[in-house]
Amino acid sequence: MKLKYKNNLLMILSLMVITIGISIKFNCLNINASNTYNKPYHTNKVLYHTKYNYYRQPNQNKWVGSAKHDYKKRFKLTRIAKTSPKVTYVKTKKGWIDHNAFAQWVTGFGHMNYSMQVSNHNTEVYNQPRNTKGYHKLATTESLGLLNKWITVNGRAETNTKKGYYRFNYDGQNYYIAGKYLKFKLNELIGNNHKIEKAFEAGYKFYGKSPYAWGGGRTLASIKAHHFDCSSFVHYIYSKAGIHLGSMSGATTFSLRNMGKPVNYKHMKRGDIFFFDDKSEGKFCHVGFYLGNGLFMHDSPSADTGGVGISSLKDPHWSSRFNHTVRRIVY
Repeated sequence: MKLKYKNNLLMILSLMVITIGISIKFNCLNINASNTYNKPYHTNKVLYHTKYNYYRQPNQNKWVGSAKHDYKKRFKLTRIAKTSPKVTYVKTKKGWIDHNAFAQWVTGFGHMNYSMQVSNHNTEVYNQPRNTKGYHKLATTESLGLLNKWITVNGRAETNTKKGYYRFNYDGQNYYIAGKYLKFKLNELIGNNHKIEKAFEAGYKFYGKSPYAWGGGRTLASIKAHHFDCSSFVHYIYSKAGIHLGSMSGATTFSLRNMGKPVNYKHMKRGDIFFFDDKSEGKFCHVGFYLGNGLFMHDSPSADTGGVGISSLKDPHWSSRFNHTVRRIVY
């Protein structure tokens, strides 16, 4: 009798274990199913990583083509499919490909400490620069209550697409925000030299309103249209302060490097102009107007504004290119 009771008890326990196991497996399947999808996706992206292959369907082993010749090609993406918690595919005209093929990456990061004002335009903030591998949206400037507020940025990252993102800490959380939505605090840098301040004011009125235009700023028509490049911009703002740095039509970085008097870069002051080299663009390819505290005003497609803007020498994009040539225009 005792043996029969014992056998029945073991059978009941076995059935309970099987039932629990089936339930757990079923729940896991439901969880996995809820985390996977295949849905329409309408966007255009540039492919940067050529190590990936194309497939007829997501998550297949047999590929139908390679992306090795598709570097920097723009694709229209029509669907997106998440096949597991860590794998997502997008559909192109060539087939399905891992979405990381389109991920950007950080090319440089500079530590800094600046007070910057958030614009009144609501924008997203991220855990890392947008479109880099593993990025995701954390909040918006509006949801954080930061519209028109001042924040302290502690670094700037630049991606391979030359987009800049500033890092700031808010309530113990690090966020990244696109540089075009921030402005440096500059009023503490204002000096008492009338000519230098007049040149600064002439240039700053174009901040964020004058996209870079190579060869612009050398005719009255292009100046009226606010079309400048780096050297014509510096020439123009000093001309508005009553200082003429050679002919308007002949303004170049090479002509400007001979203006004024040389200054040791360690003693650079507000109003000095200074120069940059670049491996692909050559020597003296760019010029800026120094503001103080490592900041400068210039006209460049690499500025956060895409033209007339403010940048920092604490940013490796600029510090690595600074050739230490400085000229003092106003003594």
